[in-house]
Amino acid sequence: MEMPQEYNLSLASELLDKGKKLFELEKYPEAVAQLHQAQILVSPDSALGGEVQIWLANTYDVMGDTAMAIAICQKLINHEDLAIAKQANFLVNIFSAPELAPLQNVTSTLPNLNPSPQSFAIGNSPKRNTKENSNSNLSKSISNPTSDQNSVNPNYLKIRILICLSILITVCFIGIWLQRFT
Repeated sequence: MEMPQEYNLSLASELLDKGKKLFELEKYPEAVAQLHQAQILVSPDSALGGEVQIWLANTYDVMGDTAMAIAICQKLINHEDLAIAKQANFLVNIFSAPELAPLQNVTSTLPNLNPSPQSFAIGNSPKRNTKENSNSNLSKSISNPTSDQNSVNPNYLKIRILICLSILITVCFIGIWLQRFT
């Protein structure tokens, strides 16, 4: 007894969705099994059939069978669905690209993005004369202008003067603008 075509498409679509989910869960052999079942139920020339094959190619590549992935995509380059053909061409170029070799004699240091709680303790950070420290000193001078009751921080005064000057310049420009248009 033969199944109706709509049932084959809906079942193939369900199998494709299961295959995608298994792929995302990194269960690649199970994903291949689902995708192969979906592939049997649809025409390879249909959009759904092309999508199933694209997912199969990606899965094979992740599993290390890049030759099979390239072979699938090369068959899809002339697919009736233009989007499938473009994607297949793109994947062939990616799968057949040479691996990048690391640069020789090049090192880079990565910052620690998860510092320990002790690094936030008061007095534990090293005092270096860097732009970061001068910026933090600047922010401290804004939030706490008189850390010492007997002296005024020069950065605080500079910032106040710059703010006053920028307000004054803005008011002047607004005045000139209003005179021209009134």
